[in-house]
Amino acid sequence: MKKLLSILFLLIACFTLSQSTAFALNISENESVLPYGHGLFISNQGSRDKTLNPNKGYILYYKNDTFKTVIPRGYLKKPTAMAIYNDKLYVCDTNEIFVFDMNDYYASPDRIKFTEDDTVVNDIALYKDNLYVTVTNTDRVYKINLKQNNPQPVLWLNIPSPNGIAINCGKAYIASIPKDYKNIKKENVVYIVNDLNNPKAEKLNTKPLIYDGIAIYKGNILVSDWLTSTVYKIDKKGNFSALYHRRGMTPADITVNDDNLIIPDMFNNRIIIHNLKTKSDTIIK
Repeated sequence: MKKLLSILFLLIACFTLSQSTAFALNISENESVLPYGHGLFISNQGSRDKTLNPNKGYILYYKNDTFKTVIPRGYLKKPTAMAIYNDKLYVCDTNEIFVFDMNDYYASPDRIKFTEDDTVVNDIALYKDNLYVTVTNTDRVYKINLKQNNPQPVLWLNIPSPNGIAINCGKAYIASIPKDYKNIKKENVVYIVNDLNNPKAEKLNTKPLIYDGIAIYKGNILVSDWLTSTVYKIDKKGNFSALYHRRGMTPADITVNDDNLIIPDMFNNRIIIHNLKTKSDTIIK
């Protein structure tokens, strides 16, 4: 009887996995993208319908006009930003980071836990052997040394409701967003940390908005804003200007790959790729 039950559970698990894979082949509530191997990893939250299974998030990989489900439904709740280090895919998800083996995505993932009150583990930046992780609801940015045997988050910096983070040439750039994603406060601007070893946040601009993702392109800081459906540019002289606008766009965790600005248009369930040289757009959905 036990053997029969084991076989039955195995069949149910296989059916659930196949169903998850089948239903996860479209972009849905896509929060973040990660360029990799001439393709894109895409994190999807699946739906805002709270009546559904909470573990409805999944990860797609898009390449050559084809979607592949690499992480099916079942593990993730609201996956956001991702990073890759030593053949491992790190995925931010609510109050933890999932660590998937890229040689066997269906193996049980490791998990990096945060403190109990850290419920919005949001963006992630890999720099050298460290992950820098923003937690929006607790005003914290953590540092995780991946060379350790058991990597754990260590508080690195306190900053008002941090969202997007990008690091380049030893400097960190962090976008602040209202905690409720609606009521803008004067501290919701873009910050710079000039010394990673002695972190101190300084304002890079003075215009508060609903900032989300942040990226770096040719020395300029690019930051997305939900209020105006715009990606802004802060140049080397500190000038703040609109770079790309699309009516109704909901720009989440943006990135840049070569000359392409890649925008997860989250609530429109699509990705906008804007070529910064030709000014042409490609839509993935």
